[in-house]
Amino acid sequence: MTVVYRINMDGIVKRLGVSVDKILEAAGDQFTHEARSRSPIKTGRLMASIGHKTSGEGIWDKVPAGLRVGTNVVYAAVQEFREDFYHASGQAHFMRDGAMATAEKMQDISVKELRWMR
Repeated sequence: MTVVYRINMDGIVKRLGVSVDKILEAAGDQFTHEARSRSPIKTGRLMASIGHKTSGEGIWDKVPAGLRVGTNVVYAAVQEFREDFYHASGQAHFMRDGAMATAEKMQDISVKELRWMR
């Protein structure tokens, strides 16, 4: 089972009128960091499996500008959604909370990357 949260940046791309590859990559790095820092850790497999892809990669090349962050570890869904599951470290909803933390930082990430692009 794959647990995926997606941030679609198509509207931002149209309004800015610029390539947002660097913004998407920075947001993906931030989201991956946020999710990994919140993930439950026993062996480290789940944390290490969390990664991101931007549109234009693989089957995503037909999708408008967007960011996909997720994991393909089978037990990720249990760790993400079950609040009654014991977590010696980390927390349930590590992906959701990572997405929310990243969304809060998106304006700062976007401004920083746009300044760098000039």
